[in-house]
Amino acid sequence: PAADPDSDLFGVGDSLLAACACREGVSRRKLRLPRCENGWDLQDGAWLRENAETTLDCPLDGAPTVLYRGGSMFVSDSAAYPNTGEPQPLFTVYAAESGQFERTFFLDDGETNAYLNGECVQIRFSIHCEADRVCVCYQNLAAHALLPNVTLVDRLNRPLTLAPFPDA
Repeated sequence: PAADPDSDLFGVGDSLLAACACREGVSRRKLRLPRCENGWDLQDGAWLRENAETTLDCPLDGAPTVLYRGGSMFVSDSAAYPNTGEPQPLFTVYAAESGQFERTFFLDDGETNAYLNGECVQIRFSIHCEADRVCVCYQNLAAHALLPNVTLVDRLNRPLTLAPFPDA
């Protein structure tokens, strides 16, 4: 979408949209959402249609309200290198109504070239959004294999199926 120089709504990549309040006393924002064929998901599970006008809570003294593009995947708690025994990453899938999309997750120690010898985590994901379920297939591509911890945000309340790639 075209940039609006008077707006404090901003995007991060093609899948995150943040709505901020930048004036004292303002805690809600009325805005029109950018075009996105799969709509926008809120953290509370609500779904908003593309190009819809909506009003969102936007606390001045807190984090911005974040919207996730339908048909996307995000990771949290991924700062720990696999050998540290820290919790594994949590992958959150924001499902599209239908279709397929792919993502790759990569994590190394951030200090050495050990990843050149496969000493890292690299997982390929393929997400299939079907009428009766959302299937997340995964394939570990490096030395440190993880069984992905995946959660689903889906306005259609379909079950999540997690499975390794058939050819993996």
